[in-house]
Amino acid sequence: MMWQRGRQSGGWVFLLLVSLGMAVACTVSPTLLEPTPTQPPTLTPAPTFTPAPLPSPTPTVEPLALHVAWSPKQVAQGETALLLVRTTRPATISAIFDGLHLAPIPFAPDAAWALMPIAPWNRTGERPLVVQAATAEGEVAEVVVRVPVVEQAFEIQYLEVPPDRVDLLDPQLIAEERAMLSAIYQQATPRRLWNSAFAWPLGDVLGILTTAFGTRRSYQGEPPGAYHAALDIAAEEGTPVYASADGVVAFSDDVHVRGKLVIIDHGAGLYSAYFHMAERLVAVGQTVSQGEQIGTVGNTGLSTGPHLHWELRILDVPVNPRQWMQQTWLPPNP
Repeated sequence: MMWQRGRQSGGWVFLLLVSLGMAVACTVSPTLLEPTPTQPPTLTPAPTFTPAPLPSPTPTVEPLALHVAWSPKQVAQGETALLLVRTTRPATISAIFDGLHLAPIPFAPDAAWALMPIAPWNRTGERPLVVQAATAEGEVAEVVVRVPVVEQAFEIQYLEVPPDRVDLLDPQLIAEERAMLSAIYQQATPRRLWNSAFAWPLGDVLGILTTAFGTRRSYQGEPPGAYHAALDIAAEEGTPVYASADGVVAFSDDVHVRGKLVIIDHGAGLYSAYFHMAERLVAVGQTVSQGEQIGTVGNTGLSTGPHLHWELRILDVPVNPRQWMQQTWLPPNP
């Protein structure tokens, strides 16, 4: 026990005795003692309760939907329309117009465009366009709209084929050659290769238009048959023939009915073809620019005189080249 100095003189005696090592017994006033602080009882802390986190609400996924537009809104037989499709979520887009499978080209995760050709023989009225979108998760949405197709008046032309070329009217020969070329025309390079409106394939030479697009022909007095799928332009043999737009040569060879033939791929299923030439100046796989010479006017194949047969096809459907000269469609590439 620890002791402190008291208020009376006797306190000093006590301290002295302690310092001499002597035991003493005495009574000390309580006021002389420093009180010992009382320790509070030790409390056991209550256990800490950590609440479990509440689950985050699952975000609502926007339903897959499509917006479909095309231009022009009303299309004539033998013309082309440009289709634009947008979706509310990233999706793969497909489209069928009046039974023809189109070739949509995506330019964003939620957008695509496609060329929509209207054949000269296409039925008129409200024709069905079915557009479908499918997400990577398997969700599918579909829209069916009606495209107004109006009638186009086409002429009838009567031709007499020279005796030395009558054999080229053989239906089997025509069908075999047609099947070979159809396999080319049905391919669709998934990007746009043209970069401007199409140009006249004879450059500054106007020539003479001997057959308009869509004309129905009668050979040797027979009933009119298929629609003429091109413009026939009469010009002097040897007149330069130029690429009507940028592209890649898809075919360059001599064939029976079409003579010396060059086909250029312009992308998105669009092709230009140049028949009956006297010479071909480009090879398959060659990239050509608009205005680059690809051959010369001739009189080869099923032809009645020197001329150029200039044809445009989209997914093997013939369309009027004049429309492509009068407007510029430059939809975005991927």
